[in-house]
Amino acid sequence: MDSLLCELRKLAKGLGVDLVGAADLTGAHDFILRQAGEHISGFPRAISIGIRLLDAVVDELYRHEESSALYSYRGLYDSVNANLNRAALLVAKRIQDAGFRAYPIPASQTVNQRRL
Repeated sequence: MDSLLCELRKLAKGLGVDLVGAADLTGAHDFILRQAGEHISGFPRAISIGIRLLDAVVDELYRHEESSALYSYRGLYDSVNANLNRAALLVAKRIQDAGFRAYPIPASQTVNQRRL
């Protein structure tokens, strides 16, 4: 399992991902069941990926009421989420190819609106 995780980290990094983490979810099963339902709670582990946003754009968020700052952030947000979604799909495919179940959750997707 450690070699697969190492391979997944390399794959994700090669796809432009900056942060990769893994977690054992068995201790959170009941909470996940209540939050996201039976299907999602059936996955005993999770891999989380992240991409650092561009500092120059984030530094302008205090001007969020100005359309230029908002459009710059929105464009960055959309681009990063599209890349995260692609990376999540390819990481999930590799997990599946290794004989495990995988379920990528799209970036910024709310699984349960009432329990956000």
